[in-house]
Amino acid sequence: MSLFKKKSKQKEVIERIKREEIDFSSMFASINNRTEIEQLFKSLSRRCHPDVYVGNPEKMALAEELFKRVMANSTNYNELVQIDSIITEQLES
Repeated sequence: MSLFKKKSKQKEVIERIKREEIDFSSMFASINNRTEIEQLFKSLSRRCHPDVYVGNPEKMALAEELFKRVMANSTNYNELVQIDSIITEQLES
């Protein structure tokens, strides 16, 4: 059974698809952005894991809070960047 009931409709759709330009640059940018977010997420989850700061209760508490924020915002790039700056300023200082 054909997807299109009339051949003319099928030809019309094919011609319309051929005319449309596909913006591959934005498609690849989206893929690269997703990879960048995943790498940042992995890096942050390691850097602020509470087990890293076992000997320091204050930093361990802060790391636990930040770790929860990282886990809750695993795909939110802007939030991850903010958390990264907090980790750099407060945990790794």
